[in-house]
Amino acid sequence: VMKSAGGVDGGLFCAILAPLLFNWTWEHPILILAAALLMPKIPLLPLNLQDRRLPLTMTVIGLIALALGIYGAMSDPESITWKKVILAAAIMALGAATAGFRLPFLAAVAGLLTINGGWDNLQKSLDGSRMRSYFGTYTMTDTGNARWLMHGTTMHGMQLRNEPTRPISYYPPTSGVGMALRNAPKLYGPGASIGIGGLGTGTLACYKKPGQSWQFFEIDPLVIEISRERKIFSFLDRCAPDVPITLGDARLTLAEVPQGKFDILALDAFSSDSIPLHLLTKEAFATYRRALKPDGLLLVHISNRYIDLNPVVAAEAKLNGWHAALRHDRPTDVLAATGDRASQWIAMSPDKARLAALTGPVDKVPSRDYDAEQWLELDPPGDTDPWTDDYASVLPHLSLWKIL
Repeated sequence: VMKSAGGVDGGLFCAILAPLLFNWTWEHPILILAAALLMPKIPLLPLNLQDRRLPLTMTVIGLIALALGIYGAMSDPESITWKKVILAAAIMALGAATAGFRLPFLAAVAGLLTINGGWDNLQKSLDGSRMRSYFGTYTMTDTGNARWLMHGTTMHGMQLRNEPTRPISYYPPTSGVGMALRNAPKLYGPGASIGIGGLGTGTLACYKKPGQSWQFFEIDPLVIEISRERKIFSFLDRCAPDVPITLGDARLTLAEVPQGKFDILALDAFSSDSIPLHLLTKEAFATYRRALKPDGLLLVHISNRYIDLNPVVAAEAKLNGWHAALRHDRPTDVLAATGDRASQWIAMSPDKARLAALTGPVDKVPSRDYDAEQWLELDPPGDTDPWTDDYASVLPHLSLWKIL
């Protein structure tokens, strides 16, 4: 009963209270330190426990370990160096020596946490560059000419100081979504209706043209605060200050829009850390199709570190008659140096001619010309079945070589 109660209390604290109390996942190092403090009083080394000097000796060793951790972290807080590796190894050795003596062991563990990112995280928590919601932690970082937004360990957007309205990161003009949005007047006329699932830093707002009707859908109030209310990123303020933002899950809120509202719908509600599976199911695509006009375009951002989403989308396209093509944007070294990032977007439409108007001829083999605005055929889904609300598994699509 006590174990069950402890599990419930811990779960409630981490899931409900921690996002309100902390601006980072501080419950994790707190848990580690608590475990260190509760270690059994059984030394790892053969020590003379009758020696009265032993507690003082262990206290000094623990403080030395903590001091080494602080020194190593302060000397180079954001990168891994051989000096930090050697210091971390020394701290582990000192920690092993203090095992069985709770406070000295706690100090050694604190030193190890400090040198392994703890100091950097503490600084970011104190200087206001980090925020947290129930949907994750966000970190704002200024580096030279750019401001970055990190969601967990994944870049969520970037803005240049000297070109604050230029769409960069995963959304440059050569990306799949960039090509669709900048060509919207040619494809659908000057009054195109455009929906964006996922706000991020608001980068895509700078593709908006006069006369177009836009609407963003965003589930996290903190993202809206970052991009609009606090203007930490100014894309929205500069390019589309009056665009409505609908708060809520993209799939649920899109189900409430009038049928056939959008000419273009861009789905960018994922991060590389995690995938909301319910946004890629057969039922979800039915919702997107309902929200699109009969010749509308759906753009799906499938860039991911560990999971190949190409066959998942290809299976849906094959099952329900979507015409689809893949755009793998690979920026040149010059563009990459100024903020562009590689990305993969799939364009889909019930109307083959409309898709062809965007993509042109679709190729089977990627070009070596980085400047080629090339679209590729989707990989055949093979044995992949479309994900459904009843069953969806990422396991068959894991890129194990990237994980390992």
